[in-house]
Amino acid sequence: MRTVLRDGRVRWLVLYYAALFVWLRLAFYTYQPKLEEIGRRDLLAIGALFAALNVAAAIVSRFAHRIVGFFGDRSILFGMQAALLASFVFLGRSRWDLAFLVFFVQQAPFGLHFPVLYNATNRLLPSERRGTVLSLQSLVGRLAFAGYFALFGPWVDAFGLESAYLVSAAIGGVVLVALTATRPR
Repeated sequence: MRTVLRDGRVRWLVLYYAALFVWLRLAFYTYQPKLEEIGRRDLLAIGALFAALNVAAAIVSRFAHRIVGFFGDRSILFGMQAALLASFVFLGRSRWDLAFLVFFVQQAPFGLHFPVLYNATNRLLPSERRGTVLSLQSLVGRLAFAGYFALFGPWVDAFGLESAYLVSAAIGGVVLVALTATRPR
């Protein structure tokens, strides 16, 4: 805890991870009623979709080193969140039955986030503190998601899922600007 609280770079990385954790999981957990609504009730079809999404993420993860080498750490860090937020705008505005295919766009950040963030953590911390900080990242990410989900659900109930995605994209944009402005050198 002391390392996270005292080291601005580690603290920033934990906060970044928390935001990314929320955006990576939000549509994944909230779009399933929409899949049912458009007639995708077949559990085998939904299972095949999620298996295909995991394969897409694995392919991106396999080439993460090359992707990061081409674009650079900074571009990837902010590109991952920007891609997720853009997908929320698409989900919020699309009336297309196949809008869920944007989940394949979300697999790029999903496949990149572990290699990128763990590599950054490995560079910043000695091995004896790494496991603890990675556990804290996970804990803070899960707490952030739980807190956000508690706000997201009532918004969906009051204004609809599409509206909640658009609001999430706006909130995510503010968070991304704040993360950009506070990023340590």
